[in-house]
Amino acid sequence: MQRQNTPVSNRGQREPGLRPCADVLDEVMQRIERERRFPLVRFRERLPDGRVAVEFFDRERYPEGDNPDYDFYLRDARQALEWVRQVAPKSWITKRHIEVFATLALRELQEGAGA
Repeated sequence: MQRQNTPVSNRGQREPGLRPCADVLDEVMQRIERERRFPLVRFRERLPDGRVAVEFFDRERYPEGDNPDYDFYLRDARQALEWVRQVAPKSWITKRHIEVFATLALRELQEGAGA
């Protein structure tokens, strides 16, 4: 079997679709910074009775808005599941909203329980 050599004219060229790592990293860092500045879900405050204020944002409609599209208070894990059931059918709620909410709820509810 003969080895096929790459023509000299193609050396040093990237394959179609591949991008430099620095470009991809820059995009990821920009996305992380945007999500930090303009989150999809935010837990605002913990009330003395243990409830946590939760805010959901529609970043497609209002990319940099600070007024939540949906807000409520959360007391425990059971309520968190009830809220997921209630918000999930909304057309502007994404899988990412639910993922962020679940992560924040787990952290906040554990902290509130003294874990």
